[in-house]
Amino acid sequence: SMFLTEDISRETLPVDIEELSRKLKLNWRQKSSLGYSYTHKTGRTTKSKLKRMLVMADGGDIHLQRLRERIEDDLYLDKVVSIKKISDGGEGVFVYDLTVGDYENFICEGIVAHNTPEIYLPEHRNWTSLIGQPPGMGVKGMEIPDLLRDVLRMRPDYVVVGESRGAEVRLLVQFIHIGHTSFTTFHASTIEGVIARLKGDPINLTEEQIADFKVAALLRKEGNFRGVVRIAELSYDSTKDEVVLRDIFTRRRGRELLGDPIKSSQIFIEIAAKEGVPRTMIVREYLDKIDELRRRVEKARKGTS
Repeated sequence: SMFLTEDISRETLPVDIEELSRKLKLNWRQKSSLGYSYTHKTGRTTKSKLKRMLVMADGGDIHLQRLRERIEDDLYLDKVVSIKKISDGGEGVFVYDLTVGDYENFICEGIVAHNTPEIYLPEHRNWTSLIGQPPGMGVKGMEIPDLLRDVLRMRPDYVVVGESRGAEVRLLVQFIHIGHTSFTTFHASTIEGVIARLKGDPINLTEEQIADFKVAALLRKEGNFRGVVRIAELSYDSTKDEVVLRDIFTRRRGRELLGDPIKSSQIFIEIAAKEGVPRTMIVREYLDKIDELRRRVEKARKGTS
């Protein structure tokens, strides 16, 4: 961690001075000149100080090469002045996330912060990632609904939208109607909470449109566990004009997901009727996919062990 008693300048870099000193074989005066405090056994340094010190370093070390790149780039640390909770209140108030390329990770005060993409498939030749940029700061901007209109021209098999909040949800419903498999994520504590958001401003979907999403999965933290705690199917009851939730999998505290979609899934019946095949064929395909997923998980575990 860095010793922060003064304001952070745009020159400040999150560098472990002790480790850097070992790599460069610095004496105590040089180490101190980088900003190291022998009293607090920590410190911070700046781009200009490092630039002068790296002149004497061996250029072959990959970590030093990356450090040189950091010195020359336009990324910088800035101090958080205040944090306050705000409410949209239907007034269109936006909160923006920091975005850093590739894996979206960066280091702040010794803490790895991240804004993880919903999906990352860099090796897939038919996969592409698009990031929206709201207007402002002298640029016209390209918001998520604009991107989705462009995506439709690409005739995608799958569309994944992270953290839906507005008009993009209505476009996703249109995607579903014309045959594109679509996924999105929301921030909510329950599936019922998501449905309430979909019905309210600024999304304003009808109950029938909400049911077009078919399946909802709830992920949250429970004790030491963080993961999927509920999977439910969505259907539309035309007599009551409401969305009906049917739990397929639920997690009891301290236990795995429990459920049997072979017995309880209405979607299996709908797919079989649409495709004109016996329901047993859909069930067999479902079981085959379970086996395939297990093989892939096992292969991934062996590859990382």
